[in-house]
Amino acid sequence: MDFQNRRPVQLAALCTLSALFLGLLQYANFNPLTKTEAYLADLRTVFGRKTPASTAIVFLTIDQASVQLDQLFPEEITASPELSAMKKGWPWSRQVYAALLDRLSGASAKVVLFDLIFPTSAAGDDAFRAALDRHRDQVIICGNFQKAEAGGASTATLSLPCPTLLPRDEVPDSRLAFANFLPDADGVVRRAHYRFSLRDVSGIHSDQASYESPSAAALRKLHRSDLIPKTNSAPFRYTGPPGTFPSHSVYELFVPSLWKANFADGGFFKDKIVVIGPSGSWSHDEHTTLLVCWVGLIF
Repeated sequence: MDFQNRRPVQLAALCTLSALFLGLLQYANFNPLTKTEAYLADLRTVFGRKTPASTAIVFLTIDQASVQLDQLFPEEITASPELSAMKKGWPWSRQVYAALLDRLSGASAKVVLFDLIFPTSAAGDDAFRAALDRHRDQVIICGNFQKAEAGGASTATLSLPCPTLLPRDEVPDSRLAFANFLPDADGVVRRAHYRFSLRDVSGIHSDQASYESPSAAALRKLHRSDLIPKTNSAPFRYTGPPGTFPSHSVYELFVPSLWKANFADGGFFKDKIVVIGPSGSWSHDEHTTLLVCWVGLIF
């Protein structure tokens, strides 16, 4: 097809894209000047260069299969204290997390990150706390910032792991990181944050102490703090769609046949960064990251 024949097609595509873009602006009901910059950044993210997937990162997912265990035979469950505890229902006894940490540490994982909040005491805390103490140089657990509006003013407080896991006199603690995602004004998360303060979350002058994100804390565990950006945040560089990084269900670690077949009796985890967290809609742990990501599916 020569240039003259392609020109109507190009104009039609440009008009369609412009109409979509303007429609999104109208739908979002935001200031066009400020939103234009955000949408252009989204388009660059969708169509721009992606970050290669690191083979050093592994995700262990707390998914429906791990919560329900319906795929296992009853005798497989009863043969494992961990699976038996998991089968009792969600939330699990924290003995399960202690066993996870012991198993991954024994398999020579470099860092084990629990992308979970443990705000209140629960069964199994003694076992989990002992494991956190044993593996303090490898493990990270998460806290969170809680933002509230009262009387027209914003406030923020720290939600820390419960004292039965992390004593208050040990905060700040190298095992603690804050798992917040701070959205832009339109509610979309576009940036990775490496450190937080209460002022960052609430927008008011308050405690200026700085708290690190899981990614920054993990780099310190790896003795690579030189790689932590000097700025508090930076735009995301996406790697790919879900599934780009290898992931496995948590329950697989406690089934002997799967531990051997999927993880080479633990050799799979050697020198890995292991992230443990919820997966799937059942957990409601979801964030909007790109309003225009679906545009990439059109082309």
